[in-house]
Amino acid sequence: MVLSWLLNSLSKEIAESVLYSQSAKDLWSDLEDRFGQANGAKLFQLQKELSSVVQGNSSVSTYFTKIKSLWDELDALNTFSVCVCECECGAKVKSLKAHQDERLLQFLMGLNDIFIGVRSNILLSSPLPSIGQAYSFVIQDEKQREIHATPAYSGESASFIATNQQGSFRKFNENRMQKTSFESKKYLGICSYCKKPGHNIQKCYRIHGFPADFKFIREKRFQGSAQANKASFSNQENEEGSASGVQNLTKENVAELLQLLQQVRVGHSSAETPDVAANVSHA
Repeated sequence: MVLSWLLNSLSKEIAESVLYSQSAKDLWSDLEDRFGQANGAKLFQLQKELSSVVQGNSSVSTYFTKIKSLWDELDALNTFSVCVCECECGAKVKSLKAHQDERLLQFLMGLNDIFIGVRSNILLSSPLPSIGQAYSFVIQDEKQREIHATPAYSGESASFIATNQQGSFRKFNENRMQKTSFESKKYLGICSYCKKPGHNIQKCYRIHGFPADFKFIREKRFQGSAQANKASFSNQENEEGSASGVQNLTKENVAELLQLLQQVRVGHSSAETPDVAANVSHA
């Protein structure tokens, strides 16, 4: 029965090497010869891993499991002599407590800095708590941080708040764009030529011409006023042309015109004389 228990407690590879042992004593002696001696290289590796193990991105439970597995493996390699004598001075208890405190400090040193508060409380305790108690304190602190970091509202509330924020932001942008458009039109002023708002004289269509695709809001009214303006402009041009023609006549031109008028008058008077003589003879 003991032989079966020992075989089941071994790994598959080791169990196959001692499967045909005659007794539990032979099996134990074989294992002691192979694994009873301390392995210096393995001890060095374990101590090196213990000196560098930290929590990092792991949770507290994952970090504690890792460091405790190294402690257990180190204890399996080290053979401590167990004192069986009756001790009245308490040296055995103090030695065991110092060993536990050393491992407690290793655990606290590997924690992240966010646990500096609970770590300080543990170090201020007298005597220092056991490793299990310290682990419990750190776990409680970690749970409290997770509770405070979790939002108090549900997913539907978060979606509703995000939707309202997006709608408010969109409405704010629309109002700002409308205000900017209104202010840009307001600062254009009134045209000094046509007295219409929304543009200045440098961009007045009535001076620089209308685009081909421009449509008038009041087409008939503007056409009538445009025709009247066109007629007044043409009359003014004709009057200005006549005045400029009179001003350009010289004295010689005036003399020729007067001579021509006299010839016309003499022609009219000679044509009327035979008619008068005929009337007299008939009488």
